[in-house]
Amino acid sequence: MLFHIILFVCLYPVLPIIYYVMKLAVREKKNIVLGITLPTEYLNAPEVAALCKAYEKELKKYMLIFGVFPFLFLFISYVSISLTLWIGWIMMSILALSLLYIKYNKKIGLLKAEMQWNTVNKEKVFIDTRTATEKIRAIKRLPFLPPIVFSLIPLAAEFLFFSGTKHFLTNELTLFSISFLSPLSLFLGILTDNQRSEIISMNSDLNSNFNRAKKHIWGKCFLWIAWINAIFTFITWAVIKGTLKNTILFLVLTMAYSILLTVILFRGGTNIRKLREKAADQISSESERILNDDDSHWIYGMFYYNPNDSHTMVDKRFGMGMTMNMATKAGKAVTAFTFAFLLYLPVLCIYMIFDEFTPVNLEIRGNQVIAEHLKEEYAVNISDIQETKLITELPDTSRIFGTGMDILEKGTFSVEGYGDCEICLNPQTSAFLVIKTLEDTYIFSDEDPLDTKEIYKQLTK
Repeated sequence: MLFHIILFVCLYPVLPIIYYVMKLAVREKKNIVLGITLPTEYLNAPEVAALCKAYEKELKKYMLIFGVFPFLFLFISYVSISLTLWIGWIMMSILALSLLYIKYNKKIGLLKAEMQWNTVNKEKVFIDTRTATEKIRAIKRLPFLPPIVFSLIPLAAEFLFFSGTKHFLTNELTLFSISFLSPLSLFLGILTDNQRSEIISMNSDLNSNFNRAKKHIWGKCFLWIAWINAIFTFITWAVIKGTLKNTILFLVLTMAYSILLTVILFRGGTNIRKLREKAADQISSESERILNDDDSHWIYGMFYYNPNDSHTMVDKRFGMGMTMNMATKAGKAVTAFTFAFLLYLPVLCIYMIFDEFTPVNLEIRGNQVIAEHLKEEYAVNISDIQETKLITELPDTSRIFGTGMDILEKGTFSVEGYGDCEICLNPQTSAFLVIKTLEDTYIFSDEDPLDTKEIYKQLTK
């Protein structure tokens, strides 16, 4: 039950975060409302206000509907079913709220066309030659070096000192997948620094100061992320090496890690919004304000596709942060990866369900004791066995590496009284076979306790 509560605390905030971001679509940003650019004089038109109000009303209704389901997930005992429902819930929440946004994006787009609210700068690109010549760079590279090096230490240590150990490849892949975020933060910082300067006014000084401050804010965010991720990489390494054996503590630290990253990104986005508002207040007259109407390059106001723009990153039309130009090579690669990942999720859910509900099979085959689960997990040569014991109650276990569920434990676990063991069993059965060899200790069980006892008899006769 504790696992499901932690899962709830970690994942339920996804919905209010999505809701908050989608709600920002009705807040005017660079004369953009619900992803459509409107002339300043029509931003507060009654028709626009009515659409925004209707959108917010439906958004709140969706929020309340989707907000109920996760409370039901708390009563599901099976980990694979619970995770599958959570993944499905997150995906459906994002899809439903996105479709709602698209619905109102189309409505306000039609309203703009019917009322002929065309902006004078439609399809025009403004270039501040002074700002463009300056090539504003506000993100320093050197401060990123310590967290990147720090995050790579566990990866290097595993390769240099533990390359011949069990689970080496899996450990390396796990550490790489986490530590990768620190150098990725620098890469995103460089992309942001090279981002096209945003022209908000005819005043070059205001444009330069705004873009420099905006990039500086993102630079600080990425640097914080690099450091926090480096620390979390060491925490993960401690779990892998068995130094940190408290699973609940690790889950809590993982939750704290996720919350910190989210807070940093939201704080950065909030600071930039305040910066934009402050810059807008400094524009002395409407004639100095720059309004870029490039609606034709935005698919439903969400996805930017402009083959004539070589920049990879651009500001989002609503919400906070940046998005990718899907017309660039990097944008196409990220889009392809995103689709592949979305297709992978159902496969992952199916695998988790099979993994949890497939019974463990224990048998003697030839001169080996075989533990099977989906595939042959362990094969212990009978000639290598030094001691065999049958126990009827499983001691307390702490996962080091592998799968830990209510009806399945598989992998490397720290077992009270036995140390680090390789196990493949159902913790809820009543018979367990302990096998000791010169190098390892194994604890197995068949789904049927009688079969486990029979194998014990065959090994000890």
